[in-house]
Amino acid sequence: MYLLHSLFTVFLILLLMTQTPKSNWLTKKLYDTGYFGTYQEVKRRLFTVTISSVFIYFVSIYRLR
Repeated sequence: MYLLHSLFTVFLILLLMTQTPKSNWLTKKLYDTGYFGTYQEVKRRLFTVTISSVFIYFVSIYRLR
């Protein structure tokens, strides 16, 4: 279970890094594929995934107690 949380934390940190203006390489890569719409839609979808990941992470930590 701790391995799952460690991997999830790394994934969460990577997603949070994509939301900063200076390091948005994942946003650019997803936009360049052409499957996810405009650049703003890609940013909005990544932000939604980030927020939901934070919520799921804290809920899972709370349920482990």
